[in-house]
Amino acid sequence: MTLKLLTTNDVVLVNHCLIYGPAKVGKTRSIATAPSPVICSADEGLASIRSANIPFHHCRNYDDYLLFEQAATKGELNAFSTVAIDDLTEIANMFLVQEKPKHKNLMQAYGALNDELMRVIRFWRQQLAFTAVIICKQERIKDETTGGLIYCPAIPGRAVAPQLPYLFGSVYHMEDWTDPSTQQVHEVFRCKRNAQYDAGDRSGKLDEIEFANLTNVFTKVLS
Repeated sequence: MTLKLLTTNDVVLVNHCLIYGPAKVGKTRSIATAPSPVICSADEGLASIRSANIPFHHCRNYDDYLLFEQAATKGELNAFSTVAIDDLTEIANMFLVQEKPKHKNLMQAYGALNDELMRVIRFWRQQLAFTAVIICKQERIKDETTGGLIYCPAIPGRAVAPQLPYLFGSVYHMEDWTDPSTQQVHEVFRCKRNAQYDAGDRSGKLDEIEFANLTNVFTKVLS
């Protein structure tokens, strides 16, 4: 077999991203700012976008989630520009509810969860027909690099969460930000890591703070 080399000009640009933040900050609401979205809703949080007329799949258990994945595999979601998973934290908990009765040792259930979540994340990350937006709750854990505490996406167990920044090209912390010049409060994405928040933008095209408009963010990333 002959080695075939590509160039960096052949790289396909994608803007799959993970958004996390505290309760009621507007994570679900931000989905309405994305181009042509469809939602896999596991968080019962759609009241904030009730008037937006966005199609969604009601995910009540893990089997419901898998139906949504199957729809993506069959190309049934390709008519949408954005597919949002709201949220991965709840879907992980749904898997645990299903998995725990199968194991006498709970560590085995968490091991199965780690394997399944890695599969789920890779599944959405590899999609090219649409942009995947993964929503997560947040938690505060020890930063192994600095020894301090840092906010990061919340995932049951301890194995998957530290890997998320490596698995997504973009990780945004959603928060309220006060414009120092006007004192107006805005919903924003923090796109750069600091001592308090785990965040990052592999494209290098985003500012540290971006207004929480996904259409505008996607445009900058792909420009």
